[in-house]
Amino acid sequence: MNEAITSYMKKLSAILSEKRYNHSVGVMNTAIELAKTHNADEEKAAIAGILHDCAKYMKSEELYNYCIDNDIALTEAETKAKQLIHSRLGMTFARDIYGVEDEEILSAILYHTTGRDNMTKLEQIIFVADYIEPNRKYLDGLEYIREVSYKDLNRACALILEKTINYLENDTDNYIDPMSLKAYDYYKQYLDQI
Repeated sequence: MNEAITSYMKKLSAILSEKRYNHSVGVMNTAIELAKTHNADEEKAAIAGILHDCAKYMKSEELYNYCIDNDIALTEAETKAKQLIHSRLGMTFARDIYGVEDEEILSAILYHTTGRDNMTKLEQIIFVADYIEPNRKYLDGLEYIREVSYKDLNRACALILEKTINYLENDTDNYIDPMSLKAYDYYKQYLDQI
């Protein structure tokens, strides 16, 4: 493991809860395995994976206030569903605090929660790794999605988006980011593939 990643891990272990830190390490390791399988850059996958939740030591309201206080523009969806803000702030912290300059890594951190249509391979890897990492609590169909993830990232993204949107639609307290709906419209073409 390179020196930068070791440094990120040390910093994150000091600020994240043990559960969140373990999740981040799980996402990093899963992202590395997915990158190996899908011929992607393993180091970029590791960096995006370990840093994807680097802002999640703050509660949703604190994230929101931090953005307001620091003139960080939020989307309408982020103001309605403040739990989405950690992705934008995670990207900002990765750049400004952890020194990540690679736009591909920053983009993977930004879209790891909502997804987006026509994601890059690294964006897909982090989006999927966040959902399937081994510390993730059991979700219906999770083992199948894990299996698919190592064969077809497009189909894995479609399955995850479908499950996430169905879950959010069945909970009236939740708001669905239009970006996720657009992503699902794009990726659902892969649901019929075997």
